[in-house]
Amino acid sequence: MLFSLFKSRIRRHAKRTFQEILGGDYDGEVFLCGGAFKPLLKRGLPINDYDLWVRSNEDREKLISFLLARGATVAKDFRPYCLKLRLDGRTIEIAYNDVGDGSLEDVLNTFDLALCGIGVRYHRQQVAEVFVSPETWDAIRHRAVRTLPSYMCFLSIQHAASLVRTLHRMGQQASELGYEVDTAHEHALWEIFWSDFSELERREAVDLYFETMVTYKGNYDERLTRRAMVSLHPQVPTKIEPIPFSMLATQAA
Repeated sequence: MLFSLFKSRIRRHAKRTFQEILGGDYDGEVFLCGGAFKPLLKRGLPINDYDLWVRSNEDREKLISFLLARGATVAKDFRPYCLKLRLDGRTIEIAYNDVGDGSLEDVLNTFDLALCGIGVRYHRQQVAEVFVSPETWDAIRHRAVRTLPSYMCFLSIQHAASLVRTLHRMGQQASELGYEVDTAHEHALWEIFWSDFSELERREAVDLYFETMVTYKGNYDERLTRRAMVSLHPQVPTKIEPIPFSMLATQAA
C-alpha cells in the first residue's frame, strides 16, 4: 500500500514538473530521473537540476530546440556528459548518453546510488511510466544511502573512474536527506579503490572527481580528497628539458 502511494506521488510530481518544463506541448519522449524527485524524500528540499534523457541524438536536438523556443538559454555544454540549460530559474541537464531501445529501468541502472533509482517516462504529452527500483524503496524505508548492485558490478568489471565521485555523493546525499551512509557499502567502495584499482586508475578517479564535482558542480570534500590521494606518487615529466648553462650560472651565483 505504501509503495503504491509513493508511486502515485511520483506521478503527480512528474506531471507538475513536465508541465512547468515542457508546457504540455511537447510530443516527444523524455526520461526524467534522479534528483528531480528529492522533495519526495524530504519535504522542502530544493531541486538542483532536472536530469533528462532521450533515445537518440535526433531526439536530443528536437528537445533542445523545443526548450530554446520556450525561452531556455544554454548555460554550459559539458561534453561528453550533458548540456546544461536554464529555463525560468530551473537548471535542466540533458544527458549526451542515448537511451537507444533501452527501458526506463535500464536508464536507472546506470546510476550509482540507490536513492537515485526513481524515474518516469514522458510520452505523448503524458507520464507513460513510473519506476522505483526495489533497492531504492528499501533504502528509503531504512533511511540509508547505498550503492546500486548494478553500479558495484560495473565498478568491479570496468574500474570506473566515477568511484571517488560516488563516495562524495554518498556523504552529500546523507547530509541533504538526514539519512545515514551505509558503512558496508562505503567500505566496499574503498576496498575496490585500494585493492582493485591501479595507481593510474586511482589518479583518473581523482581527476574525474575534480572535473565533475569540484569544477562543474562547485562541491569539494577536502578529507575525502586527501584520503583518495594519499598513495598517489607525484607525477614525473616523461621528458626532462635541459637547463641552459646561463641559468645554471645564475643559480650558482
